[in-house]
Amino acid sequence: MPLDIRKKVLEETERITTHGGVIIIVDYALPKTKIAKCLCYLIRFYESKYYLDFLKSDLECLIKKHPLELKERVPVMIGCGRILKYKRK
Repeated sequence: MPLDIRKKVLEETERITTHGGVIIIVDYALPKTKIAKCLCYLIRFYESKYYLDFLKSDLECLIKKHPLELKERVPVMIGCGRILKYKRK
């Protein structure tokens, strides 16, 4: 997903979520181990052309520009994905 669309999605999420509401984001992540990184890069063969840029971008930094507070981060798929739980301030 291109960066400008990600920004619009976050703006819309903020708009429709009430104060104190919870937002769950299921996202790709770049794992820390070399083996898991290799497996993660195999995903690019069935994902869109934006996958590698998406992996390298900092979603959590982008989210910090919105009134959202990170409550929980859960790694999944040997670190190739993550579940982020935010609460709207």
